[in-house]
Amino acid sequence: MTKMIAGQALVKVLENWGVDHVYGIPGGSINHTVEGLYLEKDKMKYIQVRHEEVGAIAASADAKFTGKIGVAFGSAGPGATHLFNGLYDAKMDHVPVLALIGQVPQATMNTNYFQEMDETPMFSDVAIYNKQVTTADQIPYVVNQAIKEAYRQKGVAVVILPENLTSEEIDYAPTKTPLTVADDFKQSVDPKAVKDTLKMIKEAKHPLIYAGRGLLGARDTLTKFSEQFNIPVMNSVPATGVISTDHPNFIGTTGRLGTKSGFEAIQNADLILFLASEYPFANFWPQDTKMIQVNNNPYDIGKRIDVDYAVIADAKSYLQAMIDSGESRPKDAWLEANQENKKNWDNWLN
Repeated sequence: MTKMIAGQALVKVLENWGVDHVYGIPGGSINHTVEGLYLEKDKMKYIQVRHEEVGAIAASADAKFTGKIGVAFGSAGPGATHLFNGLYDAKMDHVPVLALIGQVPQATMNTNYFQEMDETPMFSDVAIYNKQVTTADQIPYVVNQAIKEAYRQKGVAVVILPENLTSEEIDYAPTKTPLTVADDFKQSVDPKAVKDTLKMIKEAKHPLIYAGRGLLGARDTLTKFSEQFNIPVMNSVPATGVISTDHPNFIGTTGRLGTKSGFEAIQNADLILFLASEYPFANFWPQDTKMIQVNNNPYDIGKRIDVDYAVIADAKSYLQAMIDSGESRPKDAWLEANQENKKNWDNWLN
């Protein structure tokens, strides 16, 4: 074990998880966390932002682009409240973010001290993990658990740090437990779901794929499925990149920042494969269109729009099972019309 202030031990926990930079603004109630960053400056880059909101949004963007946890901090009171927009962005897009929140020293709590706020309930809605530490020794443990939960539940973890605790000297040793960020099991998709949805796809005249962020990292699988079944693909704006925007089967987006080709495809589809998304404006899609929803979270099934068939599964695993069935669908006038419509839209923009 090595003696160091708890603020430095906190930063070492971040380093163990592969974090190499954090965003934030110094303040009196988070001084010794900032001191920890200074003491670890050879391994940890501190990026000072002009506003805590910017730091939280940057941390959320980090998580979206890299898949690794983003980290931001704010001091007590207004510094903490300024983080909300970025933290809600991470919550809604299901990405791991750690928020380190300053708090007044314990001896001054409940005295209407400068910038004192009851911070725990403030973050109860946005966070999947929300703890205020009570001893200096537990700071490394709580931060470690917060990161685990942020990865496990794909959301925001909040750790509130009374300033007097981060300044205390503790004995620190890195955890020996392996750091895991993903489940290592393989999912088996229900064969009945594959059989039933294959039948629905073959019976459809105008099938359409709507892909969400849950398929990021599954580009090859989605592309193969689209090619094998000759179905046009559109995606939510945050899921841009799930299929190459240059692929002939990609026809755009819909809703805010949508395209004419995407809107018209939605209006004329008779079956939508709603994959790995909880697109918030799906309730504006035509209500008589048949819907197959594939999502690994049962809570999201039917949350935005009524569905005709629900598949509770990882969307990549589902698509691979469909590919492995060996079934296919011939290229038809529906696909060609959507490809031509997208081409005309691109030409108009240019």
